[in-house]
Amino acid sequence: MAKNTGLGLFFSREILSITGISITETRVYGEGARFEIRVPEGIWRRFVEERKGDLDHNQPES
Repeated sequence: MAKNTGLGLFFSREILSITGISITETRVYGEGARFEIRVPEGIWRRFVEERKGDLDHNQPES
């Protein structure tokens, strides 16, 4: 398996581009990797995971 080839970023960028999302490496040499993901306004939605014991705010209180 090849390492540090950039293929992971390439494939991630290709997959995300289908949805209009972009990913860019914006690192400064010698300071490690940094990636910025841009999601165009209006194509995202918030996901809130419900956990056991959390209050269900959609149900009327009894």
